[in-house]
Amino acid sequence: MTNTTSFEPISDIASDWTRAFAERRASAFAATFADDVVLEASILNKPIFGHENVQHVMEAASKIYEHLVFTAKAADGHRQYVEWTPVAFHGVELAGVTVITRNEDGSISRLAIHHRPLQGALLFSQRLAERLRDVINPSHFFSVSNLPTGMGADDHDPQS
Repeated sequence: MTNTTSFEPISDIASDWTRAFAERRASAFAATFADDVVLEASILNKPIFGHENVQHVMEAASKIYEHLVFTAKAADGHRQYVEWTPVAFHGVELAGVTVITRNEDGSISRLAIHHRPLQGALLFSQRLAERLRDVINPSHFFSVSNLPTGMGADDHDPQS
């Protein structure tokens, strides 16, 4: 078995990604993406497909954060891992990890973004849906109205 772990300097790992967050502009994110990029995330009910859609989501998401620090980075082959701690919603502390997969050209072909804790992730999903309501179908985001049958607040039986 071959070890494909990258030993590039920590500052070089996902530097285009961290710069895009610093700029908070769709064009900065767009420059990192492959045309067929896919975004999966703990704040999404289903993936977001395509360069234009993903750049809109990432620009809007980056603007929710009041403060963001990238705390650790690693790479293994075509994958990069970035941990981060943001503050959003007037002081709510979050944490997360992003798994970045790059194609042969070095463009980002897949993102898997995972927020925690759950309450923060759900709030983030709702706020992102509000910002993108005219751009991305709301079914991609958390809402009590789009929970599977039997999981909504009105479906709770206090007797059980």
